Amino acid sequence: MNIEQEIQAKGLTAPRVTQARIADLMDRIVYTFDVRPNGSTTTLAHAFLDGAFYLATGVSACVSACVSVENFDAELGKSIATRGAKAAAEEKLWELEGYALRERLAASPAIQLTPFEVQSGLDRVRWAEGLIRQLPEDHDGRNSWLLNYGSKHSGVDVPDSMTAAARDVIAERRRQIETEEWSLKHDDEYTAGELAFSASCYALAEEGEPPPAVWPWASGWWKPRDRRSNLVRAAALILAEIERLDRAAAKEAA
Repeated sequence: MNIEQEIQAKGLTAPRVTQARIADLMDRIVYTFDVRPNGSTTTLAHAFLDGAFYLATGVSACVSACVSVENFDAELGKSIATRGAKAAAEEKLWELEGYALRERLAASPAIQLTPFEVQSGLDRVRWAEGLIRQLPEDHDGRNSWLLNYGSKHSGVDVPDSMTAAARDVIAERRRQIETEEWSLKHDDEYTAGELAFSASCYALAEEGEPPPAVWPWASGWWKPRDRRSNLVRAAALILAEIERLDRAAAKEAA
């Protein structure tokens, strides 16, 4: 069991920075190089998020083998420097994402529960409705708040009653909303089935293959992984599409 599985098994579902989020950001890093600056045998690798936001620099300082310029190998220098830049960039991303999450949580309204709400076995639907009414209508994180509070305080022990697959799908949906900041308003803009199309792409994807022709987003957002991870993403995107349809139907009925 890896650390992510252990965290979920313990029911630690409060908002947090996940390894999946950091991995997604790492996939978006572009590296540039300075080879032999000032005639040295040093190679520098610079890590930029999306090719624009500087994160870190790695150094390959060829001291022993490259005292003679003849021993210098540019590709080897780039490889060593990139490893250093990658490690430093990942550490920086954890810091930046942690700070960003802290700021978002500080801006979120606090939910106050009475002792009766905490201790009693209220019907889950009625209990959840009471929480929803405490949040602004356009609050993008309300679904994840319901999950977090429901798992800790309702009469139903959600983490234990769900399979690992169901928990992972809901966690991925929460990650899309909170970490990727794909708001509900953002999802509502895609009325041509884009969310469903992207779900179907991930459902059939294999790691390392290029995006299919029906992939609706930019190719930089295509990040297939192992079979199970792809299916979790697909299921979360299907959930997003169902939620979008429900919101559209409710708006039309009003």
